[in-house]
Amino acid sequence: MGAKDFLTMQIARRLRSVAGDLANPNDFSERKAQRLKRTVEEAKTAYQDPSSWEHFPEFGMFMEGAAAPERLNALLRTFRSDGKTLFDNLDGKPLDKAALGRTLTSLIDTRHSVAHALSSGTIPSANDVANWAVVAFVIARGIEDYLNPTAW
Repeated sequence: MGAKDFLTMQIARRLRSVAGDLANPNDFSERKAQRLKRTVEEAKTAYQDPSSWEHFPEFGMFMEGAAAPERLNALLRTFRSDGKTLFDNLDGKPLDKAALGRTLTSLIDTRHSVAHALSSGTIPSANDVANWAVVAFVIARGIEDYLNPTAW
């Protein structure tokens, strides 16, 4: 249910944004009308196939690794009433929450350095890449469990 609620919230925000462009009759254009029609069709498809939905604007860009764990927790916490965070849920599976947060931070910071050709970053080792792959997998599966009400 949490994943379904998240998708519904995403669709509502996207529709509200696109429909807002048509709120003023003086700004109406065929291009804006077609954009709304396309967005409604994308929303309908997303309910049938959630993997087709590509709009996640409120999380923003992964720019600052140190902020990412709390931003991710804050976003996902809106779907849980028990106050438990994603990283509380992941603690000890297989890493503690501090290690997960540090590794996620490192991954995002390195990705940012590489994507923007910043010279301040260090060159990641093969061990770094292996850790990132494990943590990315653990976090992705953890999010599924976190949003699944039968898991709690």
